[in-house]
Amino acid sequence: MRAWVQLISVFMWNPLMGNFISGHIYRGKLKQICIPALNCYSCPGAIGSCPLGSLQTVLADPFYNWSFYVVGWLVVFGSFLGRWICGWICPFGMLQEWLYKAPFVKLALPQWMPWSK
Repeated sequence: MRAWVQLISVFMWNPLMGNFISGHIYRGKLKQICIPALNCYSCPGAIGSCPLGSLQTVLADPFYNWSFYVVGWLVVFGSFLGRWICGWICPFGMLQEWLYKAPFVKLALPQWMPWSK
């Protein structure tokens, strides 16, 4: 079930698949809205902006008007939904899960590392 939700969310955040062929990046009004998951801002299929990319823009320009919007977006979704977003609707969470299932050698984390979650 989760794999289907993840796949649907990939196409929900990136519905402009034809832009991968044309190389066009969507620059419409929806790019002003952060989606609640990590998704590359300059991805040709993306219709929304990534919260981390937006946060970088805010930090680079101190006169940016929507800085509280971006930080608030991250705090609200991070506080209430936490890692659920990465596990269910984040395209990078799906990619990370698929890479983990690939037959590569897995390295063990140092014992102190899980405490940093």
